[in-house]
Order: sequence, then structure tokens, then C-alpha cells
Amino acid sequence: LYPGFALDFYQAVFPTDRASLYDPEMLREYYNSHNASVTEYFRHRPADLLVLDVSSSSSFADLCRFLGKEVRNEPFPWDNKTDNIVAPT
Repeated sequence: LYPGFALDFYQAVFPTDRASLYDPEMLREYYNSHNASVTEYFRHRPADLLVLDVSSSSSFADLCRFLGKEVRNEPFPWDNKTDNIVAPT
């Protein structure tokens, strides 16, 4: 990587006619468009796509079933929680 790589990548992926690199509306449009594209891609293979709301109490069990693993009745594992971060002293 090189200095300016992130900006070059961003401009290659997103339209450059927007005023801000972090235009919330543009990013929201891209997010929604990407999700629609993924859903369309798997339209004829719904068993191959799992959409999860990881805040749902059943999401971890849903993921286990999707992966063909033993279903564990527990909350979704969550590493690197903000409250687990220890500031350097």
C-alpha cells in the first residue's frame, strides 16, 4: 500500500461527483444497492444465503444451523467489545 491508497480506492469504488468522501446519503445508497444485488444474486438459491440480525436472540442458533453445526443455545459470541478494551497505561 502507499500513501493515498484509501482515497484512490474510495474514488474507484464510489462516484467522485459527490462533495464529501463520507456523504451519508451516498454511502446509504451504496449499502442498499449492494444488499439488493446480493439478494438478487441468491434469488434462485435462498438456502445459500443467510441474512442475520446479530442482535436477535436466535441469530447464533440460526448461524449454527446454516453452517450445519451443533446448535448452541447461547447469545451470539461478541469479541472485541468496546467495554473489553483496556487502555494502555
